[in-house]
Parts: sequence; C-alpha cells; structure tokens
Amino acid sequence: MNLLIIRQKEPNNLETPVDRVDSFLTPTELFYVRSHFLRVLLERAGLEEDACEIVLEGPDRGIPKEGAIPPGPISYARSLPRAKALQREVLIAYQMNGRDPSQDHAGLARRGSRQTRIG
Repeated sequence: MNLLIIRQKEPNNLETPVDRVDSFLTPTELFYVRSHFLRVLLERAGLEEDACEIVLEGPDRGIPKEGAIPPGPISYARSLPRAKALQREVLIAYQMNGRDPSQDHAGLARRGSRQTRIG
C-alpha cells in the first residue's frame, strides 16, 4: 500500500503525508518521490535511437578570456552521454527556493533553455 500523497502520476510526484511523520527522521516508506523530468522530456521529444550524446545549450553568451575559435561570443552548453541522461537520478534544476538561481548556483536552465538539441 502506498502511503504517499499522489500529486502527479506521470512523471512521478509523490508527497510525504506530514501528519504521519512523528520524528525528525522520515521513514523510507514516507519519503517523497520526484521524477527529475529529463528522461521524460527526452522521451516526449522523440529521442532518436542512434543518439549518443545529449547537448543542452543555455541562453548565456560570453567571450572566453582565451578567445573563441571562431572569434566572438559563445553559448554556455554541456553534454552528457545518452546512458547517463536517461538515468532516474539526473535532473534539470530551473529554480532554487522558488526563484531563478543566482549566477553562483546557475545551471543550463537558469533563464530558460534557448535550445535543446535531441538526437
């Protein structure tokens, strides 16, 4: 029997029923469950079978101190292997405490993803 509150079935979003927690340690069966959405996003976008890397490109642009080749501003982008991107523990963080992350806590989605190439 699932003791968690179902907020959303797909992707999984289950909440701890606070009225059932009676100590500072939350029992495993009452600990919340969240999907981190990257896997779901990739599946919904139609990830191609032969894709081996996932590239996420943010809206950030800048000129590296060493200079860019070709010269000019470049976008902030990171990639990860397909196998890693599809693991359940990989997440996309787009807010921190209900706000856009500061530059020190920035991620690809800090101001919305301008481009995500899938496949």
